Parts: sequence; C-alpha cells; structure tokens
Amino acid sequence: MLTKLLDNVSRYAAWLAGASILVLMLMTVADVAFRKSTGAGIPGTLEYTEVFLVASVYLGVAQSERTGMNVRTSVLTSRLNPRHAQWLRVAGGALCVVTLLALLYATGIRAVDSFQQSEFRFGLVHVTIWPVRIILLLGLVLYFLQFLRSYISEVRGNTPSAASDLTAEAGY
Repeated sequence: MLTKLLDNVSRYAAWLAGASILVLMLMTVADVAFRKSTGAGIPGTLEYTEVFLVASVYLGVAQSERTGMNVRTSVLTSRLNPRHAQWLRVAGGALCVVTLLALLYATGIRAVDSFQQSEFRFGLVHVTIWPVRIILLLGLVLYFLQFLRSYISEVRGNTPSAASDLTAEAGY
C-alpha cells in the first residue's frame, strides 16, 4: 500500500514537473514576444524562471527513478562477473544512500530556515523563495524513497529498475 502511494505521489509530482516546464516555455515565449514588441522584457521573468526550473527538475526525479529512466552506466559493472558487479552496485548504492541522507538533512535545515525567515529573492521583483525550498525538499524525499526501494531490490539481487530490462533488451 505504501509502495502504491509512493508511486502515485511520484507520478503526480512528475506531472507537476511537466507543468512547470510548460510554464517555463510560456514565460520565455511571452518575454521574448514582449521584448520584441516593446524593447523591454517582462519584469520578473528571470526570477520566476529560476523557481519553475527547480520545480521541473526536483519534482520529476522520483518518477525517473521509479521508471528506471535515471542516468545509469554499466561501463565498469559490465566488465565484471555478475557477483562482483552486484557487490559494486550495492556498495555504490550505499554511498548514494549516505549522500542523499546528507543532502536531505542540509536541504531540510535550509527549507525550515527559509520558511521561518520568509526568505525572498531580490531582483526586479521580489520572489518568495521558501516554497521553492520546500518543493526541492519534497522532490529529494520522494527521490530518496524511490532510490531506497530500488537499492533494496538490488541488495536482494532483483533487477533494480525497468531501465536494466530495457537496456538488456536493446543489447547495451
């Protein structure tokens, strides 16, 4: 049940990431058209572009992990026997878990501080930053949970993701 919930939240977050990309495109087109017709861009476009860029990246990464579409390479593991390759993937995954926990801790502290201070970005317009920091944290939490699920599968000796199956079928 928790797995299904995690998958649904990751899928919904990916849809929001896609919507953020659409907003980025529309803002850019509007800014270029406005700049072409008036000689000046739309105030705040740059500041809001940064916000939507963060959302588009961090809200989509959990779904990428879930579907096995995150970047992976088998340059080293493909040259090893299966047992050693498995060991190397497990060791690398453990390093990733530790790194992600450190990122989650630092990002969580920063998000709480940002919220408490009502942080905003100076520019042509004032853009509130704390919601973006919370989005970043949420995206990292979802990614960590999806990665942890893939990692546990790898430790158990199962295929970690759909990407492994896709690459095997393609002959890579």
